[in-house]
Amino acid sequence: MTQIPKSATQLYETDFAAWTEKTVQLIRAGQFGQVDWDAVIEEIESLEPSERRELKSRLEVLLQHLLKFLIMSFCQILLICNIKLMR
Repeated sequence: MTQIPKSATQLYETDFAAWTEKTVQLIRAGQFGQVDWDAVIEEIESLEPSERRELKSRLEVLLQHLLKFLIMSFCQILLICNIKLMR
């Protein structure tokens, strides 16, 4: 795992709301190497069983949508290639 800047760890320990917002920004920006994954894991492990089930369910739906998006994008590319070949 990559080294997390101390500010991220300090933010987690001092201002949970700010850490949460920063973590969301980093993940949305695709800057996964800067995410404090140890803290994220700690938060997930501290969830109640019902919260874990909810998180698991939402992650499954997210992955399903991502797969559908990738498949549809691939199909569109194939369709465009076929159209160009037929001309």
